[in-house]
Amino acid sequence: MSRHLPPLSGRTILINVESNIWGQQYKIWPHLGLLTIGTIVEESGYEAILWDELREGPFPLDWIKEGDIIGLSLVVTGIERGVELAREAKRRGAAYVIAGNDAARFRARQILKMVADSPIDAVFTSDSLIAVSVFFRKVRKLHSTEHWNIPGVATRYGSAMSTDKELFKVPNLKLFGPAYWEKIHQAYRSQFGHKHSDRDGVKNALIQLSHGCGRASAGGGKKKCKFCGIGGVEQFLMPGEDYLTKVLETYQDFGVNTFFNVADSSLEMVPLLSTLEKMRPSTMKALNMYGRAQTMATKPELIERWANIPSERLLINCGLESIDETILQHGIEKAASKTGSRADENWQAIRNIKAAGSKVHLHCSVIFGSPGETRDSCERTLGFIKSVIGMLGTQLDVCEPDSWWPNFGSPSAQVYRDYDEAQRLAAIAGKTISPETWHKCFERHADDLVVSKESLEAWFQLFTSISLEEALDFCEKVALEMDKVPGRIEGRTNAFQPKLGPSS
Repeated sequence: MSRHLPPLSGRTILINVESNIWGQQYKIWPHLGLLTIGTIVEESGYEAILWDELREGPFPLDWIKEGDIIGLSLVVTGIERGVELAREAKRRGAAYVIAGNDAARFRARQILKMVADSPIDAVFTSDSLIAVSVFFRKVRKLHSTEHWNIPGVATRYGSAMSTDKELFKVPNLKLFGPAYWEKIHQAYRSQFGHKHSDRDGVKNALIQLSHGCGRASAGGGKKKCKFCGIGGVEQFLMPGEDYLTKVLETYQDFGVNTFFNVADSSLEMVPLLSTLEKMRPSTMKALNMYGRAQTMATKPELIERWANIPSERLLINCGLESIDETILQHGIEKAASKTGSRADENWQAIRNIKAAGSKVHLHCSVIFGSPGETRDSCERTLGFIKSVIGMLGTQLDVCEPDSWWPNFGSPSAQVYRDYDEAQRLAAIAGKTISPETWHKCFERHADDLVVSKESLEAWFQLFTSISLEEALDFCEKVALEMDKVPGRIEGRTNAFQPKLGPSS
């Protein structure tokens, strides 16, 4: 039965829903998604109110008024809280609740149809900014969710695929107030300030200079890293020069001088690099960006060219994952990395970072618990990180260790629905898995909202030769090694570990 909406208040409250487990490291960047959607909301004639729970704590529920639109940005660590927040919003008279971001996208069916009281009315299932604009234009005219029928927006009455690629929008940075920005800048300075010549003058922000991941795009747009849960990452696109000019001017006028390009990854995006070389953004003191070891190993000239864009420092964020060749080739299976030794690529990437000089820094990560993982492979990866620390010294800002988690939105989630895939993963570890065990540990959990404890423990028992506890122990060992690095950044530990669902 369709839900008829009460009169709209003219307000849209956008909330980044978080369980607040990420730690201080991820309180240092403002939420670009809220700013972008909020800008579209205001252009559509609504008042936009933004609240970022990760930086500001739980959303004050008494702000909700009858007829409000509530928009939830749902990531894996906040999806259960998001459902409860949606229920409370409805109890307080919200006209309807909509949801977006990656966790909402890949659990859209469960959110819309399996939650009995249907507290969330629609889920945005793509990166389409056109879908957001169309939604806010139509919602004034259509008085039931049954008739929305917007490409890129799913309801319990169905959904249509979105084929547009409008992915870039210059955000209204003022939608977050001065107090919020001061929290962001102070948090960043508390961790990264010593890496800058003028600690007190640093003003940081996320920016979108490109979109998508070159690795997934190079894989034909159909394949991404096994553990990646980023929706739409295979669409690797660069905006026009007019957008780049306007967005950089907007940030410059706002006083931002330290940037993090959100695209994963942009290191190999030569057209973007060439455009920025031509534009010469004079106020860009520091640039953070994602890169991949394969590019850093084979194209050191790109590191040197990117280092010339900011005036003070370049930080490249790169997943190294492991130093075990078998795991890198068969367990992790990164897209578009099919030739040569990937362990050698990791070593060469580190050497090229070192050769690029003190202006270039590395933020890397490793994973313990990939298919086929053993204590020996963990020990060798730990030894590799010790060598990286010795080679790079203060050029190594962060090394983040994680234990594997079978994210629902990633290609590894195939194990929940495909017994043959479960057999393949077990074979990598020299083990077998029966249909009964697969059903008990994975198939019956395929439609859960969050990963169950049973599934996570089974992953380690069936697909590796280590336990989850051993993986976490190696994470701690990496963290202890990083504690010895002068000037290191705190980073995050076990980033992909949200609150787990029940075992049964």
